[in-house]
Amino acid sequence: MSREALGKGLKGMLGVASPTAPVVPVAPVATALSVPLNQIAASPFQPRQVFDETKLAELAESIGELGLVQPLVVRRLDATHYQLVAGERRLRALTMLGWQDAPVTICNAPEDTLRETALVENLQRENLNAIETAEALKELSDNTDLTHEKIAARLGKSRVWITNTLRLLNLPREVCRLIAGDEISGAHGRTLLGLADPVSQLKLAKRVVAEQIPVQKLEKIVQEMTGGKRPKKRDANDDSNAAPVAPVGKNRHLLDLEQRLGVRLGAQVRILDERGAGKIEITYGSYDDIAGILERLGMSE
Repeated sequence: MSREALGKGLKGMLGVASPTAPVVPVAPVATALSVPLNQIAASPFQPRQVFDETKLAELAESIGELGLVQPLVVRRLDATHYQLVAGERRLRALTMLGWQDAPVTICNAPEDTLRETALVENLQRENLNAIETAEALKELSDNTDLTHEKIAARLGKSRVWITNTLRLLNLPREVCRLIAGDEISGAHGRTLLGLADPVSQLKLAKRVVAEQIPVQKLEKIVQEMTGGKRPKKRDANDDSNAAPVAPVGKNRHLLDLEQRLGVRLGAQVRILDERGAGKIEITYGSYDDIAGILERLGMSE
């Protein structure tokens, strides 16, 4: 299903033409100039909390050899001070190199526009962990006029993905820290939401870390703990690579079709076959799930 073009982002702010639609700059932009690094404040809209030091070192080495190809984007706070809009990793790499000054492009956009732009750009371009992504989505939802539907369109995601990612913030803070630290995945977190008790969620999360439990096994554990009620199925964007185990008597080909259909639809799928005839069952947990399934089928609600 085709999606609305991604948000105008920095390309729109800087007046760079888009391959899909004409772009109108939202604010005048000054030509690049050199600014002391100690006069550039960090962006308050930066969702990334963890920066890979190895990758920063690689970026610094590249800049040291080739120079800074793309200027930092800043906005002016006063006559001598600036605030970063885009280029956090580049700024950190330049600091590692010991640079005193950096080329910048000044963007004079309103703060609301900068907030929206910075968050959307990071969500589109940065490899944020699941909790950073959820917090950035919450920031967009709470502090801009963007609805979940509009955020989904800007990011090229489904509304269901937005909703499911935001649900991670309902987990206990300690579980969120495990996800942010890459000790468990976002898919683990969504599965743990099948438990209503925060104490049980944290206890099981620690067990996942200690025993390296894959998501598929965790789903079965949660199902048993909830008296046989199946937890909400992870969607197509989940990062579990756990291989399915074929039920006794189930054709491997049908199991593969179930798996592929489930990934395609972002839902649990069962194929009930009897001598070449049968039915396909699609399980959903909410109306948002139905909307997501219809969207992936190319149908409107």
